[in-house]
Amino acid sequence: MPFAEVLRERIHGTNMKRSIFFLVVAGLGLATTGTSVQADEQARSWDEIRTGRVEVPPVGAVDYEIAYSSVGYDHFEASVSVFWKDEGQRSQILFEGIHDKAPAKISAAGRQLCVSVEYCQRYQDQCQIWVALYSYDQEDKLFVWREEGQQMCPDASAVLPDVR
Repeated sequence: MPFAEVLRERIHGTNMKRSIFFLVVAGLGLATTGTSVQADEQARSWDEIRTGRVEVPPVGAVDYEIAYSSVGYDHFEASVSVFWKDEGQRSQILFEGIHDKAPAKISAAGRQLCVSVEYCQRYQDQCQIWVALYSYDQEDKLFVWREEGQQMCPDASAVLPDVR
């Protein structure tokens, strides 16, 4: 029986709770029939990608990529990735998520990396800025989250990166 007929029969032949349950289960079934999350991320096509470079002692040059796409209503899906050399090429994703007013920003704050994104409440002109600081762990050779919640990056030198 085609899905549309089954859906029509379920909605008109049963109570509303059962119909909603069926729709949720059908939606979950459709969502899980896709490829793996990792394969989906590799195939992700971003509306815009911005790149740049900051200096972070003791690492040195850290290249970054801020990729984002509109998901509607002034919301953006974004990914902030960094790339550096320390006994070989290294990379790390510092932020993935949905936020308002693209793009996310990244800057060097002394010996730390600072990532900031904006979140706006509905019907409000003033937006909150979420800030996360990352320090470099030389032993593990990666950036480790240290602090979040400030209103601005300490060095406030977050410049708009180049569009790629």
